[in-house]
Amino acid sequence: MTRFWKFFDRLADVMAALAGALLVFISAAMCYTIFLRFLFRKTTIWITPMTEYALLWIVFLSTAWLLREKGHIITDLVYEHLSEKTKQCLEAATPYWIIDTLCIILVLAFPFLATIVPTLMR
Repeated sequence: MTRFWKFFDRLADVMAALAGALLVFISAAMCYTIFLRFLFRKTTIWITPMTEYALLWIVFLSTAWLLREKGHIITDLVYEHLSEKTKQCLEAATPYWIIDTLCIILVLAFPFLATIVPTLMR
């Protein structure tokens, strides 16, 4: 089992590095399009949509790494006053709350998608 977690940690590191590379790409692409617009009064049409998709993928690629590093913002106004046992219980239950919430959103999204997808296919 430890072999799996080592692989998972390595995969999270690679995905976070890829997210960082995407961030560098976004910065370079924006500088490029500003340069083109300033000098030639022309710009490329692919940079804005590509940047939007890259920003979306940065979130997907870096979430596992950020969770492992405990880098998420927490409101510790109440949390710091809890006992260690209660903190551990909350930390253990949080992923399940997230999964439950995502499942509820998914179940609620199916009727919406059933009405939208046929109209998009026309």
